[in-house]
Amino acid sequence: MGSKQRNTIVVNSEVTRCSMGKDTEMVALDSSAMTKLIEALTCISAPSVGADVEARKALARGFFYLPPNCCFHLTPTVQIEYLRINSEDRLRDHLSWANSHFCFVNPTPDPKWVEKRAAELNQLHSNAKDLDDCKVLAECEASMIKCLISDDKKFIKKLRYHSPSVSLCPPRNIGNR
Repeated sequence: MGSKQRNTIVVNSEVTRCSMGKDTEMVALDSSAMTKLIEALTCISAPSVGADVEARKALARGFFYLPPNCCFHLTPTVQIEYLRINSEDRLRDHLSWANSHFCFVNPTPDPKWVEKRAAELNQLHSNAKDLDDCKVLAECEASMIKCLISDDKKFIKKLRYHSPSVSLCPPRNIGNR
């Protein structure tokens, strides 16, 4: 294989160059969306079933149709959340996906700024246990993420219009921003 073909793929009969360019979309997943995406893409024995099957399908479609040079991003709080998983198999799946198919936000957002902004957002979200949701949104703001995908309807409803730079999107809206 010549060097000209090494980074070339064929999509719809068009030749497309693969390169490590700048991610212009900057889309992040919260921990729930991350889990649903992993479940959707690792379900090989039977079709995905359950109350959230449409969210899983939408996340899988979004993953496969990301623009070139784009990937789903994970914030430090999302990483902390998935590292809490008790099941060894599920944790192994999350670690594998996080290290091979997703990007961690870089540079890491300033923790003091994130804590302050999360506290402001949490006043609107009004539940102490939801502070991690607010931290994820604050980390996205600090990391220039444009869209945070979450399947948490209450979180989206309460905070959708309170971030100046991040759109909160349910999985079904991937591609409709």
